[in-house]
Amino acid sequence: MRWCAVAVLLRVAGCSLAALPLDNAPSKPLVRCWSPSYPEKVLCSWTLERDTHLPTEVTATYSLGFKGKVQQCVRDALDDSLCVIEEPELYSSLPYYINVSASNTAGQASTLLPFIVENIVKPDPPVNVMATPTPGRSRQLSLQWAPPPSWPLPQLFPLKYLVQYSWGQDKHSRTVGPYEETRCTLKGLRPRSSYTVRISALDFIDNGEASEWSEPASANTT
Repeated sequence: MRWCAVAVLLRVAGCSLAALPLDNAPSKPLVRCWSPSYPEKVLCSWTLERDTHLPTEVTATYSLGFKGKVQQCVRDALDDSLCVIEEPELYSSLPYYINVSASNTAGQASTLLPFIVENIVKPDPPVNVMATPTPGRSRQLSLQWAPPPSWPLPQLFPLKYLVQYSWGQDKHSRTVGPYEETRCTLKGLRPRSSYTVRISALDFIDNGEASEWSEPASANTT
């Protein structure tokens, strides 16, 4: 009823109702946490579903266990909607809780997200992917790549890898692996054909989920 009265007054005054936001209070933040640098870091990011048209402050805190000590999640220097939990406790029987709260003069909304560190492991994609014809072998390609630079301890916490390769105008694809080394050979391919390959990394003991696919590399078989 109040907004109807405001609308009438705005029309009388010649103002546009479209310029007036109907709800200035923030919505609940959409929060996501993952660990691309296991076991050293957890990253958490958030977005607000709509613009409040008001200065809105967002705070992020976390605790180990629902009643644990509340600590500030350290903001990333380059991305204000991202924070870092350093040196999380591994294999804890208690989940972490991150609380992201958005507030302004019109209201406040929070999201409380629980997670177990091992369940949110997600490496970044492998890098330096290369594909070359295997010398002296037709219908074969030799592949090699490097672990993601953000994965800090590959000797202590190894990764394994999936290989996706595609060919033809319709880009037929196949996924093979996992491979424990950072190289492999694709055999039995079509002769004199162009192939595109991508690599995905995942934790060696299957914690969390696989990375996104790497940047592609291409090569032709002989």
